[in-house]
Amino acid sequence: MKTATPQTEQTQSNQSRKVVFGGRLMSVLFSLLVMPALGYGQSATSTTENRDAYAHKSYGIFVHYGSMTPYPDGSRLKNVDEAADNFDVQGFVDDIAKMSPEYLIFTAWHLWQEPLYPSAKMTQWRGEDHSSRRDVLQELLDACDAKGIDVYFYIQPSEAHNYTAADQAAVGYVDRSTKTETYNNFLNEMIAEITDRYKTQFKGFWFDKGLSYRCTNTKRIGETIRAIMPDAVLIANTFANESADYGALETKNPKVTFGRDGYTVSMTDEESWPGYERSISFVSDRSWVAEPRGKIRYTSEQMYKFTVLQAGVNEEGGGVAWAIGPYPTKTISWNSGVLSGMTDLGAMIDAVGESIKGTVPSDSWPTAEGTTIRDLDWGIATRSADGNDEYLHVLKSPSGTTLTIDAPADGREYSSAVNLRTGNACGFSQTSSQVKITLDASDSWDSVDTVIKLIVENQPPASTADSASENLSEKSK
Repeated sequence: MKTATPQTEQTQSNQSRKVVFGGRLMSVLFSLLVMPALGYGQSATSTTENRDAYAHKSYGIFVHYGSMTPYPDGSRLKNVDEAADNFDVQGFVDDIAKMSPEYLIFTAWHLWQEPLYPSAKMTQWRGEDHSSRRDVLQELLDACDAKGIDVYFYIQPSEAHNYTAADQAAVGYVDRSTKTETYNNFLNEMIAEITDRYKTQFKGFWFDKGLSYRCTNTKRIGETIRAIMPDAVLIANTFANESADYGALETKNPKVTFGRDGYTVSMTDEESWPGYERSISFVSDRSWVAEPRGKIRYTSEQMYKFTVLQAGVNEEGGGVAWAIGPYPTKTISWNSGVLSGMTDLGAMIDAVGESIKGTVPSDSWPTAEGTTIRDLDWGIATRSADGNDEYLHVLKSPSGTTLTIDAPADGREYSSAVNLRTGNACGFSQTSSQVKITLDASDSWDSVDTVIKLIVENQPPASTADSASENLSEKSK
């Protein structure tokens, strides 16, 4: 199996992990001394619940929506209130639920930094009409709670380069390279407001690249959030940093994005796309937001196979979040094939859900970052979050009914195997050098992904399993 991780990326990724928690002491002091004076964070308690949960997620939906979203005919919205008033929250969440993701990343603000909720802080700094009167985010959280969908908010921390000159002056913005105290006061008051407002329901933030602009005090943003919501999941576009615990990659064009990292890929061949230790936000529509004449780019089978690959490589958590966007219509609407294609993807994942959702990459058959499906000998493996169950995703079937693979790299002993799709027991044997699995006579290899569940010989007691789970989740930190 090939490993094609470029050295520059690996080095940056390793360095990012070393600095993630370096500023925790200052964050605690900030929480105790500064945030209470601003009226936030008095009841904040330390926990890792949200971050542990994120580390075990493999399948999400990423949605850009706001005043930058066009109508289906291409005409533009007049303001953020028009975006809010024309958003069918319940219809949207009903459709997302059909896609059956583990989580949703949804835009709180993007272009022009116009929040989809009534922001007192935005009004204080920039005046009226720069945030919506309707609280779209609260309605969204309530609807997603009812469906059991975790929500993370996308924000672009620094958007003032798109402001008018008068608004730039009002918030103390000079340019992307110039850091001012006034501008960072504005940013942190905005971020403190949204964090405190929704802290009991949303799970964290996905930050766009503005988190690392030179005008932005990156570390301070993380301290502000942690003071109010200690277990917030903080994800940064590119790599983990002094504020964010996790990195992320975004791609609209796989050939371009993966090509920058040194991989040779095809735009339309999912078997050429590399898996990453970071999560990936992957456009499956025409663009990040809905655009006229757009349509679903990939088949459900293509997206399923890459979701499986990413589940077996993604050490940090989050797997892949497929990016789609709705239109601002009173009844929710999407581009051609988006709803049906994503619904079919969700159904394919749910057919073997326990082997993808709530899992981490396998330690018995680990797969290196940069691996593609084309590189695999037989497939890829995942492990349940509690560490008890192993899943072999056979993406490349053998010619006969028996699959022979190397012995577990971690020395684990398994006692039996089950075809997860049929429930039928498989013939199973394990030696010091190999594992053999033979399908039941009534079964055949699935054309996309045969999933074999392996049973551990000596199941550890619950306390040991819990400890193993904690150790696995630590890989993402």
